[in-house]
Amino acid sequence: MERKIFATAVTHVSQCGRFSKGLLEMIVQYEVEQSDGETTLFRGNTLSTSLLTHYSLLVSKSSQYLYRILNALIFAVCNTSGWEIDPAQLPPGEKIEENQKNLTAAVEMFLSKLLGSVSSFPLPLQELCVVLAEATSAKYPEHALIAVGGLVLL
Repeated sequence: MERKIFATAVTHVSQCGRFSKGLLEMIVQYEVEQSDGETTLFRGNTLSTSLLTHYSLLVSKSSQYLYRILNALIFAVCNTSGWEIDPAQLPPGEKIEENQKNLTAAVEMFLSKLLGSVSSFPLPLQELCVVLAEATSAKYPEHALIAVGGLVLL
């Protein structure tokens, strides 16, 4: 809990002081240098990960990026049925094969919306992704995109 409070405070102070990019670059570089392997990079419950997570959420929330891109689709998905693929939970009258097709189609729609919105992805997060890719590729050349994907999925 203290780590989250500290991460929140540091992120807000750095945003106000306009030095968040430099701070985030140092955090990313430190995390990459301290990592034991590419599979644990930005996966631990560390202050660095907390800061990156909080910063990403703050930027996303302020730009309302996900809300603008996914709101209508989420509303449509939440107001329809036919998603259950667990045989033990399947409602009467539904078929697993049909629900699997529904689920696959929904995932494709979400991916399409996200991939089609790259131009409106918040600039501070684009910059962070570049920093993350560059720092990661210096030590783990094959894992730069995986590290960026991990950040985006936070």
